[in-house]
Amino acid sequence: MVWNRRALQLVFGLAVVAAFDRRALAVEAVLVDRTSQATVTMADYPDDKTGNTVVVAWDNAPGDVPSGAMIFRRERHDSRTAYMAIGGGPVLIVDHGNQTLVSGTVVPVFEVSFAKDWDHQVEMVASQNAKVDVAKLLERYRAFERVAAKSEGKREIDTAIRAELAHTNTACNGSLTADVAWADFEHASQIALAKQAVAVLEAMASSCTDRDFKLAIGKLKRLQVHYLADGALDLASKGSDVVVSMSPKSFNPRETMKHWIKDNL
Repeated sequence: MVWNRRALQLVFGLAVVAAFDRRALAVEAVLVDRTSQATVTMADYPDDKTGNTVVVAWDNAPGDVPSGAMIFRRERHDSRTAYMAIGGGPVLIVDHGNQTLVSGTVVPVFEVSFAKDWDHQVEMVASQNAKVDVAKLLERYRAFERVAAKSEGKREIDTAIRAELAHTNTACNGSLTADVAWADFEHASQIALAKQAVAVLEAMASSCTDRDFKLAIGKLKRLQVHYLADGALDLASKGSDVVVSMSPKSFNPRETMKHWIKDNL
């Protein structure tokens, strides 16, 4: 994952301990800023029993991405724990283990930084009253990263991919085509993942605001989309093709693709 130097210093230069349930290192909280409308909702990702994955959503945040939802990795370093978006993202969460009194109740205090100004950390407290609906939190993530809804089948997903493909070709002055290996996507849950190709194309389109990337992406001819049984999002270039292989554990395709483009094109 890619962070700027200052963001990394904020994480690894601080003594951070686990949030909330310190024995299980679990978290389920709605964080609020007492000086703004910003909120951050976070909960352990239920499909990862290792306890290293957290789904995070944010609202009313400063910067170009005021709301969104991504999968974060919980990283422990001795007495330190950090929450960072897989592939990089606009929010960084750390926890000093500090607490404060709110209406006579001791609550944890988290330190949150936003990409608009990594140097300005916002102290956010865990709300006493807000409840986390993990199912809705996951729905927000799936919508943000273009995982299809249960009601969407191959036809709807293919239509969405074609629409974003046209937008990407316009933005990048290209002639890219998309080839989804539907035979790889056997079950409904797997088929839903194929729509992440939309997020991959969005990353290409946004990268084309840079002249050099626009020239490189404009030369690409085909986007190949495959399914993997396990593992992180796999990205590779084969001549003028980009090959994307996704699994139930391939998270944050838009942001991962943006960084792949910077490193490989």
